[in-house]
Amino acid sequence: MNEPIQTSSKTTETREINTNYSYYDGHYNQPFYVDKTLLIKELLKSGHVLISAPPRFGKTLNMDMARRFLEIEVDEDGKAIELDVDEDKRCLKEVQTRSKNFKLFQGKKILRENKFVFKHFVKYPTIHVDFRELVGHDFEEILVKFRKIINKAFRQHAYLEKSSLWDREEYNKETFMEYFDPVKCASLNKLDVEEGLEILAGFLHGHHGKAVYMFIDDLDVPVHTMVYQNLMSTKDKRETIEFLQDITRYLLKENEFIGRSLSNSSLIFSTLILQRARTIFHITLLCMNVCFPNFTASKKLK
Repeated sequence: MNEPIQTSSKTTETREINTNYSYYDGHYNQPFYVDKTLLIKELLKSGHVLISAPPRFGKTLNMDMARRFLEIEVDEDGKAIELDVDEDKRCLKEVQTRSKNFKLFQGKKILRENKFVFKHFVKYPTIHVDFRELVGHDFEEILVKFRKIINKAFRQHAYLEKSSLWDREEYNKETFMEYFDPVKCASLNKLDVEEGLEILAGFLHGHHGKAVYMFIDDLDVPVHTMVYQNLMSTKDKRETIEFLQDITRYLLKENEFIGRSLSNSSLIFSTLILQRARTIFHITLLCMNVCFPNFTASKKLK
């Protein structure tokens, strides 16, 4: 005679996984969080890095994690916030720290790397731009949208308006205001737009006395959209690609103020945009290597 199967009276709790977080401050304390903070150490082994993976693989999330860890924190006057350290000058004090971003990394693996934390945590002036917004029906629309991206980048560093930088002859506050003021920025010509982020990097370097860390999110979205949605004429496509190539050249090859950069992309179109930039170290989140011209050997991260 078969005995009845006994079932447990306990019920299994079903929990929904929210995959909509693109920024680290909304993700780090989720119940299914996977600690990948040691990726930050990998990123700093090379000066200029590109991460590629399909959509929804966490490229923006990992970029934002790195930016939150690295970006210098300032008060309303633009003065860098000095963080408390312990007696051996290597580890941050959790209780007395003044960093807004420190709580994002409490209990995470990266904070066990004392020497690395002391050397790199909130040490870099940063510029962050998102190329996801660069979608248009013609080149003029792309130019209009990039002016807005530049203005947004300048306004992220509003403290520069009060900086003592302008007491020095080599820095021109009027130039800063042309990009900082939305109305003036909207009337900038093509060359001024191409040089805008390079100019901002120079101002940040002058104010902080440190090389800038550049972050470019969704680098290949403009080209991806042109190819698959076919929104532009051939002439506008060519102008847009050359425009993006010149911008990355200014930022990643001919800019003495940018010491490191991190970009991400979904497809191989990024190699088209980066043709005029310096050699980039490529990290793929896939299980295969993708060989790009102008790139060093790819590295796979599991």
